[in-house]
Amino acid sequence: IEAALAALESLKSGEKISYTQIAAKHGVERRTLARRHQGISTSRATRAENQRALHPHQEQELLQYIERLTRQGLPPTRSMIRNFGSQIAKKELGVHWVDWYIKRYHVELVSK
Repeated sequence: IEAALAALESLKSGEKISYTQIAAKHGVERRTLARRHQGISTSRATRAENQRALHPHQEQELLQYIERLTRQGLPPTRSMIRNFGSQIAKKELGVHWVDWYIKRYHVELVSK
């Protein structure tokens, strides 16, 4: 889809846009191409980024904090990680957020 969007952007001002032709040439759905080009929809990656509880930079800060605790012999529990994350996000994180975070970053925990 990125190549199709680039093709649309390369059209000269005033040139007729044919979503059908460009979509067929690049093997993408015409409606998806049109909606993305018009700013009506975004990519799944962009949407996922916007729905995260923490910005990736904040996730990295939390990971570094967890690693520091672990090196000091104090690996955090799930509830500790959730509390740390909630403080960073300035909102209460869901109970499954910790599972997602642990899976994403392969965090070592004490069992509790």
